[in-house]
Amino acid sequence: MNHQPALALLLLAAVFALPGCKDPAARRPATDAAPAPAAATAAPVETATEADPDLSSRLSNAVYLIETTASGRAALKDGAYSEPVAGSSGQNTVRLGPQIAYGDLDDTGTQDAAVTLSADSGGSGTATYLSAALDQAGNLQPVPSVFIGDRIIVQSLEIKDRKILLRWLDRSQTDPMSAPPNLPTTRSYAVREGKLVAAD
Repeated sequence: MNHQPALALLLLAAVFALPGCKDPAARRPATDAAPAPAAATAAPVETATEADPDLSSRLSNAVYLIETTASGRAALKDGAYSEPVAGSSGQNTVRLGPQIAYGDLDDTGTQDAAVTLSADSGGSGTATYLSAALDQAGNLQPVPSVFIGDRIIVQSLEIKDRKILLRWLDRSQTDPMSAPPNLPTTRSYAVREGKLVAAD
């Protein structure tokens, strides 16, 4: 009796039973089939409007150009400036507003800022001004402030495409100053030749 065919089949079965001869796909680690999502370990993206660590402090202690003071300048200290009102016991004050926006206003690649200033000369009203502070070779250089309104409510301030966008609540021309401001108003400004100008 010839046993060679049966022996050949047994040898073939033994070869396929060896670990090294299994299907390569079956040896692939399970972790290869489900890699961890890249987003899970990605670093957070910083926004262009974030301020450097000391810029807020520098803005609170900058010298702003504003028409409400005797010299036309308000040297803020910790966000405020005051001087005596001529012929009165009152104080003329200028304060840095809570709204601050950061961004490049003069296309130099450095970070500038836009701020609001509140001016109170001792009367019944508080005027709001807009100013911009430019980064000039590492030095903070505010531009002349522009008057926005009296007894208004600033809602938002942002810098986008080298323009300042300011939103506030104002009054219509027929409303008395005693009426609460409820007229939504939006204006945009840009820095041109060292000055703030309307860019609507």
